[in-house]
Amino acid sequence: MADAVEVDANSPQRSGLLGIDRYIESYRNYLLLLANMKIAPAMRCKIGASDLVQETMLAAHRDRERFRGGTEAELRQWLVRVLTCNLLDAEKALRRRCRDVGRETSVFEEPAGALVDPSLTPGRKAVRAEEHAALLTAIERMPEHYGQVLVLRSIEQLSFSEVSLRTGKSVEAVRHIWFRAVKQLGRELATR
Repeated sequence: MADAVEVDANSPQRSGLLGIDRYIESYRNYLLLLANMKIAPAMRCKIGASDLVQETMLAAHRDRERFRGGTEAELRQWLVRVLTCNLLDAEKALRRRCRDVGRETSVFEEPAGALVDPSLTPGRKAVRAEEHAALLTAIERMPEHYGQVLVLRSIEQLSFSEVSLRTGKSVEAVRHIWFRAVKQLGRELATR
């Protein structure tokens, strides 16, 4: 478990400012996946995940001297905090504009009460957070097209034809990729 090891010769902190750039760049796909999951469905047409990640990467490179951690795990946490701050800033900027995004609704949204689980305890929240992290890690290890199709189909809940349009692959190819990706994801999660 390299993330738990104290600062070593290959850690971001010891690599110097130029070496830390390499570590930051290695998290681009992870941050993109995370951004796609964190952006509220109602905001997705207004906030692009790739734009949000680009802003995060620019801020991380610009402010890399502020990183005080010594492990890759601490770097990942720092990058996620920067991404989260950028997302909150983007949402605030949208709310400040004259168009009231809060009044927009989707015909597919459930009533707000249906989305809240009153039985969700702090312990269950912690378990869900662990499961979420394991899922992100497993998807990150997959080939990029597997992860992309999984996120679009299973997380964004797009139809196979909509995924086909987004990826430029045929509907049949998307079905096969999704099936193989779900199978591989199941194997990855079963071994953890």
